Amino acid sequence: MPDEFITAMRWVSELGHPPFMLSLILFTYWGWKEEAGIQMAKFLTLSGVVMSLSKDLILAPRPFWIHPEIMSLGKAGGFGMPSGHAMMSCVWLVVLAHTKNRTIKCLGWSIILLTGLSRITLGVHSPLQVLAGWAIGVMVFGEIVFKFFNPKSTLPAHTQDLRRNLVLIAILSMGAFFIYRYNQAWKPPETWIRELEEKSLGASNIRLPTVKSCLIYLSLFTGLVSWQWIRTSHMPTLKLEGNFKQRLGRVSIGIFLGVSAYLIYQANKKSIPSIDAKYYLLLVGLSVLSTFLLVIGFPWFFQRIHLSSTPAPQSISTNRSNSDGVV
Repeated sequence: MPDEFITAMRWVSELGHPPFMLSLILFTYWGWKEEAGIQMAKFLTLSGVVMSLSKDLILAPRPFWIHPEIMSLGKAGGFGMPSGHAMMSCVWLVVLAHTKNRTIKCLGWSIILLTGLSRITLGVHSPLQVLAGWAIGVMVFGEIVFKFFNPKSTLPAHTQDLRRNLVLIAILSMGAFFIYRYNQAWKPPETWIRELEEKSLGASNIRLPTVKSCLIYLSLFTGLVSWQWIRTSHMPTLKLEGNFKQRLGRVSIGIFLGVSAYLIYQANKKSIPSIDAKYYLLLVGLSVLSTFLLVIGFPWFFQRIHLSSTPAPQSISTNRSNSDGVV
C-alpha cells in the first residue's frame, strides 16, 4: 500500500485516541449543547468500561500477533476483541442524535466508518473485531441516549437516571471482580510470543489483563452520574449558553487544561515503580475530581468570570410582572 495511504489511515486512527475524544466532549459540552456533551462523556466512559471488561474476558489476539503475513502499522494496546477505536467512534451517534445539519451528519458517519476501516488497514484489528466494536458502541449509545433499561416509576427523571445507572455500575463492578480474579494468572501462549519475536516486536506488545483501565473508566462514569444528579436536584441552574466569544473562551480554557493534564499523566505514568492500592486510590480520586470539575466546578467558574449566559432584561421584568399579579 502507498505510504501516503498508510499515513492517512494513521491520522484517521488518531480520532479514536483520548486527546481528540476529550477535546470533542469539551467542545460539545461547553461550546454547543450541554445535554449532548454530558451524554458524550457518559458514552465514552461507559464504553471504556465495557471495552476493558470485554477485552480482558475474551483475551482475543490482534491479527499481527498470530498471522505471519500481517504487520502492525499503527498504535495498539491490549487485546483485540472488540475494537476500542470502532466502539469509541460511535460517540458521533450522540452528535447525530442532536443535530439536523447534513454536513455534520455526513462527517459523523464518515468518521465512524473510516475509524473502523483504519484499524483493519493498519493490521491491529480483524474485520470481526471492528464489527463487534461498532455493535457494542450502538448498544451503549442506545442505553445512554434512549435509556433502554428504564422501568416505569413515579420518581423524578433525574432520580430514575441515578437509580438505573447505579444498578448498571453495580453489575459492571461485579463483572470486573470476577473477570480479573479469574484472569489474574493468565499468560500469553508461546505461539503468540514466538510470532512477535520473529517480527522483532517482543512480548511486551501483549498487555496482560489489568484492572487499571476498567477502574479509571468506571470511576469516571460513576463520578459523572453522581455529580450530574447533585447538580440537577440540589443546585441552582448553571447556564452554559452565551455568545460566540463566551463559548470560545470556555472551550479554549477547557481543552488547554484537559489536554495538558492528559499529557502530564502520560509523561509520568511510567515513572511509578509499582502499582499498589495507593496508586489505584489516587486514580479513583483524580477521576472523581475531574468529573466534578467538568459537571459542577468549571460551569460555576465560568459564571464567576462572565463566560456564561446571564438572564436577559426582558425575562427579569416579565418575572417581576408575574410576581406582582400583572398579566
